[in-house]
Amino acid sequence: EYEKAWWEHRHDPNVLFLKYEDMQANLQESTERVAKFLEMDVTPDIIGKVVEKSHFKAMKADAAANGVWKEPGRRDGSQPFLRKGVVGDWKSHFSEEQSRTFDNVFHEKLDGTGLEHEWEL
Repeated sequence: EYEKAWWEHRHDPNVLFLKYEDMQANLQESTERVAKFLEMDVTPDIIGKVVEKSHFKAMKADAAANGVWKEPGRRDGSQPFLRKGVVGDWKSHFSEEQSRTFDNVFHEKLDGTGLEHEWEL
């Protein structure tokens, strides 16, 4: 419901709809889209620096980007905010039944909207 509500505003001038999968597929293009959306006049050099610092490995190594969040039930009481940085890692956490349930709800709520997701790259 949350995503569908935003999707309905995707053409509004103050909304940029950008998916994680889009950024993983082409971080350079996604960064340029954000700069254009923000009406920023940036050089290719600046875009390149943003892209370099926005790669998952760089962000995971940056304490400011990869803080710790509390998770009940963990012995050490914490987990890094950034995990693997891959599309489709949900498969490691969902059972087959959970995956089927998610697929059914996803299709029930979003079929016909034009909103699509890439579950693997």
